[in-house]
Amino acid sequence: MYKKLGGIQIDIPFNYRKWDISTDSFTIELDEELHFNRYRLSTLNSKIYTQSPLRNILDIHNYMAHCVNYEGNCLKAGGYSGKWKNDSTEKQFLRSNAFGNLEGNGSSRWKQRAFYDFAKDISSLFINVPFYRISIYENFNGLSIGDILDNENEYLLLNYLKIRLKLKL
Repeated sequence: MYKKLGGIQIDIPFNYRKWDISTDSFTIELDEELHFNRYRLSTLNSKIYTQSPLRNILDIHNYMAHCVNYEGNCLKAGGYSGKWKNDSTEKQFLRSNAFGNLEGNGSSRWKQRAFYDFAKDISSLFINVPFYRISIYENFNGLSIGDILDNENEYLLLNYLKIRLKLKL
């Protein structure tokens, strides 16, 4: 997948960050606007999402649709250069195009984020707790998870987590 995204290093860099939320009972990654674009769509097309336990961590069809439908939001959210490219990402994925030009090399940082999401998804197969990937575009009680978070509606958020994670909160 690293090479498919245009990765150029011989040794694949698995230098991704900590989980967004990690407990003894579950692990969560929350995906905001910057996680939905053509590069993440490319990773989601991997058969591993339909032929392994990964099919349980996210609704693959919705995630793929979000990548197509909300790439413009990704572009708006990535409105400064560190979210489009940086020295480290260009060492991994070639020199990025000018901001906003997704043809050819596109965005090295977007490619890196897509690869790290893919790597985290795969690594979840080896942790001993359930893993969940939650999108800000998911809906609960007529609101998006993004709106629930923006409005700091703890009641709705806890109810969503109870249902989604099957928790006793």
